[in-house]
Amino acid sequence: MFSIYFLIFSILFLSGTIDSTLKVNKIPVDTVDITGFTKCSLTTKWFKKQLAPFLEEFKTIPSRLNITYHPLSIGSKIVNGSKIAVCENGELECKLNKLQCCSKKYMNSSDPINLLKTLECIQGSNLETAIACLPEANSKNLIEKCSDTDEGEQLLISEPFPHNASIVLPWIKINGVRSFEATKNFKKVICELNSAKDAKPCLKI
Repeated sequence: MFSIYFLIFSILFLSGTIDSTLKVNKIPVDTVDITGFTKCSLTTKWFKKQLAPFLEEFKTIPSRLNITYHPLSIGSKIVNGSKIAVCENGELECKLNKLQCCSKKYMNSSDPINLLKTLECIQGSNLETAIACLPEANSKNLIEKCSDTDEGEQLLISEPFPHNASIVLPWIKINGVRSFEATKNFKKVICELNSAKDAKPCLKI
């Protein structure tokens, strides 16, 4: 009988210990979601004035910081039986948006800094310049093929619209909450996050 009680106690004790250990070891991740149009002048200005200097200074993205850019369409329509994206600033914007979407899918996810630099390079460009932004690797052909087919259309259409009402772009959410300050001083906002505050560039502030 004692052995049974001891076994039950041991199981309960160990399960509690394991649960506590999992809670202690659960490391929070900060999420940054940025939404914009590739041919929107305000979005492009933010990319050039805020994101590009940030990427140049940081070199690598902290492991607990997840920065995601969402190229945005404003809807879709049916053409010859196929659903295609509709973009605020016309067909070229849709093509550039699809290049960004396909880059997100086919570039190495373990190297987020190069992906973000590629998206920044495409932003606001003409089509020829944007294609030149793509990495010279196997992924380049995959990205181009993706952007020219239904795959790219569906990736663009599936990007989440960040708000139900009209929005001012770029629309930036930090851990699910819209941050207007991040449109003005992106580095400062990022450096206030637990995931990035100890990064070398943040220690200079």
